[in-house]
Amino acid sequence: MTMSPGINVVATDDGFEVRGYRCPKGCVASASYVARCPVCGSDTVEAGFAGTGTVWSATTLRIPNGDFPADRVIAYVDLQDGPRVLCEAAELPTIGGPARITALGLAGTPVVTPR
Repeated sequence: MTMSPGINVVATDDGFEVRGYRCPKGCVASASYVARCPVCGSDTVEAGFAGTGTVWSATTLRIPNGDFPADRVIAYVDLQDGPRVLCEAAELPTIGGPARITALGLAGTPVVTPR
């Protein structure tokens, strides 16, 4: 099991899975710990989310930040039936295009590639 900042990404036989929490009534899904659903107030339950999804947004960061180099591509990916997570990418992905977590980058950040 590898921890990335705020989220838990786990390697599986089929690739990668993001472990998080979900409202049992289906209101929200979260990659980070949430004790109660912010919509209905129900106690959340642990959940696993597929490492595949759709690119919601992407950009290239031109300024280095700590251990992270300049010209780093990041993308928000809406996981299939799950939350939106921040990922790294080797190249700028297409907004609305499919993506899959294929590796873990610096600090355990998920790395996505087009499917």
